[in-house]
Amino acid sequence: MSEVLCLRSSLQEMSKHNRTVSNQKQVDALSAQDYWNISHEVTRLFTEAPDESPPADAMLRLLTTRLGWDVGGFWIVNELHMALECAAFYSPTPNSFKNFEIVSRARPFSFGEGLPGSTWKARSVVCFPDVSKEENFPRFSVAVLEHLHTGVAFPLHVGKKVLGVVEFFSLEYRVLAPATEDFLFALGDKWEFFLERLSAGKSLEAANAQFLLVAEAASVAVFTIDEQSTILFANPFVEQLSATARKN
Repeated sequence: MSEVLCLRSSLQEMSKHNRTVSNQKQVDALSAQDYWNISHEVTRLFTEAPDESPPADAMLRLLTTRLGWDVGGFWIVNELHMALECAAFYSPTPNSFKNFEIVSRARPFSFGEGLPGSTWKARSVVCFPDVSKEENFPRFSVAVLEHLHTGVAFPLHVGKKVLGVVEFFSLEYRVLAPATEDFLFALGDKWEFFLERLSAGKSLEAANAQFLLVAEAASVAVFTIDEQSTILFANPFVEQLSATARKN
């Protein structure tokens, strides 16, 4: 099966990379049976996972390994902050990419920013054949430091809405088979139920953090109780009022 380079922005770019394809690792499309087996394993992971615990780590490990990449990252859209945040990171040789993992986990990406953000914006499979030549790749320096070359990502989507992104990187220059590109895009709609729960959980965590920050600084009494009227949270002003009441 003939191979094509990952889609670029112009025919001139495509021609340039075709001339250097002999120096790149030729990645044959998997067989139809291989694609089916991976899809079946993905379905099994979702079926067996508890509702409150999306199988992100297992899924990332499966796809990174079976598709032959060196690094995989799983990103979730935080709708409150409108940014992608790294929720999982995997490599068969984790000690080789510690710096890249640290930077990836620490740095959120906005809409259209970097490989994750570009995939979010495009709502399709995006490939950076050589990350060192990409202007829109903020992790450039650490990727070069750890000898990562080609990156590819696909959106986790519900219709036109993107809820997350999965990305992969390789130590070698990679050529992406069209069949693999189609497979990844189709795979992106299998995560709907778990992603919606995880995305909602992330947004709730962020909202709670903002509430606590504001409540702690408030000069009025702020407290929360449960259904049994047990106090779950009280800001410092409540404690000051209690102390004053005890003195009186």
